[in-house]
Amino acid sequence: MKKRLITWEIGSFIWVAMAGSAFHFSFELSEFWTPLAFFSSVNESTWEHLKMYFWPGLIYALVQYTYTRDIANNYWYAKLASLVMTPIGICASFYGYLGNFTAFVRHWFFQNGLIDNGCWFNSWFSCRL
Repeated sequence: MKKRLITWEIGSFIWVAMAGSAFHFSFELSEFWTPLAFFSSVNESTWEHLKMYFWPGLIYALVQYTYTRDIANNYWYAKLASLVMTPIGICASFYGYLGNFTAFVRHWFFQNGLIDNGCWFNSWFSCRL
């Protein structure tokens, strides 16, 4: 049973990375369709990048619940905690990086790494709770 939950969490990472990447460009590809701005990245701000993590994570959590509710003891608590803590961790890491290492590392490389690490953290955190 635990193996099934771990498999779902690995799928969570893959889904959030792929869907988040799609959300990054979907607003521009839709020719700036206004309702899509609620879900997609409109500009390159930190808030817009957090939306790219949150919405795919929430969608996956809703789908995952239908398949793992019998093996996860406190599913909604774990998903709520991960959907709140991961963006906080991404922001803290990102702004800590900007304050200390901007001159040493390329900005886009580090930011994309933070989002990927945030997705892995989400999966790990959900599995542990």
